[in-house]
Order: sequence, then C-alpha cells, then structure tokens
Amino acid sequence: MKIFRLARAGFRSSLWSGEGGLHVDGRWHVAGRRVVYGAQSLSLAQLEVLVHISDRRQMPPLVYGEADIPHSLSIEVIEIAGLPENWRRFAPYHAETQRIGADWLKRQSSAVLQAPSAISAAEWSFLLNPAHPEFSRIKLGTPQVFEMDPRVP
Repeated sequence: MKIFRLARAGFRSSLWSGEGGLHVDGRWHVAGRRVVYGAQSLSLAQLEVLVHISDRRQMPPLVYGEADIPHSLSIEVIEIAGLPENWRRFAPYHAETQRIGADWLKRQSSAVLQAPSAISAAEWSFLLNPAHPEFSRIKLGTPQVFEMDPRVP
C-alpha cells in the first residue's frame, strides 16, 4: 500500500524522520515523540497542507514522498464510530484524539496507525512510528519537488 507525505521543501532531508512530532502537537499526538503523518493519496496530502496556509500567494516550496507499506505489516485502525462527536475540531485539537495517538506511540503495538482524515472523513490519514522496530520495513521514497497547480486559490 502506498501513502504520501507533502511538506515544506526545507524539511526534505527529514521528511520521514518524524522530527516535527517532537516539537509540535498534532491531531493524533502531543509534542514529544517522533511521528510521521501521511495520507492515502497525494491529493489528500495537498488538502492537509492547504488548510494550514491562509494566503495561497505565500505557498512555500514543497516536496512530496511516497512510502510503500508492505501488506504483511500490521496496521492499527481507528474507526470513526469510537471517536468523540467533535473529533475533527481544530485549535485546539481534541484531547481524546491526541490521547489515542499518544497511547499508540507509547504501546509500540504497530509501526502504522490508520486514522480517519479530519478533512475528508471518508479517506484515511496514516501515522508512522519511526521508533517502532518494523518501521524499517516501510520503503520510504526519496523526496521529489512538488508544484501546486496554479489554479488552486
């Protein structure tokens, strides 16, 4: 299974390191642990970036990467049915979603966590745990330059 990650070009060398998770909270984690966020498609990864950029004229240079997750690798799945009603909220993220992700990172139960996307709940986000022993089985692609279509407002 392929997943995609899109990030600022300045993070090219650390695209798959999870270093950002050490410094910044996210929907599915609290700062302090390495975690990599990805998406089931490159278009969903674009949406995940776009919602954080208020002025599209200030679009930073971007890179993307593909990760190939072997079918034999165990993936833990979060179902929407088990989430609180307002799990999609932003600023602040819901404490329950952060607890779920933090517990997953702490348990080391799998290298991959599949979670519903807050932007498109019918699609999936994927979290990778670089500290998990099976993370090395994931084939991480070399970052490539990504150019947003100029029609995107």
